[in-house]
Amino acid sequence: MSSILTSIKKLLGIPEDYEYFDSDILMNINMVLSLLHQIGITTNINGGTAESKWDELSSSTEILNVLRIYIALRVRIIFDPPTNSSLLEAMQKKIDELEWRLIVLGEEKNE
Repeated sequence: MSSILTSIKKLLGIPEDYEYFDSDILMNINMVLSLLHQIGITTNINGGTAESKWDELSSSTEILNVLRIYIALRVRIIFDPPTNSSLLEAMQKKIDELEWRLIVLGEEKNE
């Protein structure tokens, strides 16, 4: 499974071997991981590194599938926000929906 950083860079349109923005992207990934912890979604990673893999975040495939999109969208809005307000609004609505789904999945897992 690919690293979290590599996947996010790909979604941002940044080549894998271009490392200039790596520390900025990692800082944003870690901020999103902190947000997840605050809403009750604990991940197995306390701090993401360039080597952190997606499958280290959760043992639940269902939660992991949602986490991938959630983290990618959050980082995208912070790192490279769209200039089109309609697109930004649509992305924010998707983030809100995914956040709600993560909360529900987390509650189901804890039952």
